[in-house]
Amino acid sequence: MAASIQEAANILGVGRKSIQLYLNNIKQLKSPLCGTVNVQEYNYVGPLLTHPIIHRMEPNYDKLVIPGYAPTTLTPGTVYTFTKDLHPKGTYTSFTKASSDLCEKGKTPRGLRNSITRAVNTNRLVDTRVGPLYFAHNPNSPDRFTLVF
Repeated sequence: MAASIQEAANILGVGRKSIQLYLNNIKQLKSPLCGTVNVQEYNYVGPLLTHPIIHRMEPNYDKLVIPGYAPTTLTPGTVYTFTKDLHPKGTYTSFTKASSDLCEKGKTPRGLRNSITRAVNTNRLVDTRVGPLYFAHNPNSPDRFTLVF
């Protein structure tokens, strides 16, 4: 038993929104910590709800196709930028460097970096200080966050 939705989310190892979606529903919640459970309000009287639970889905964008710039032929570890017209704009050594250089006034570089990493190699424009840009990099690039000793 939990005293709040947040406490229930912590106990089950899921987000608050999942608890709210499955609360008093006939459908069971799959918890990574507790297995499959029904989430019910204390002293809930009445039939369990049967409305469908709709989870947010990420949009499926087409792959970015630029003549002469196949993603696997790009230099590993380099981030490439292209204009709306698919003309090369510049290169950066990392997503962090690109976001700090292209960040609009009043916005955070971290937010722009998240937008870039979600849009890389897709047909999705990202608004930057210099205008909307496409981003591409070699998908076989090494993970910059893995340390080798």
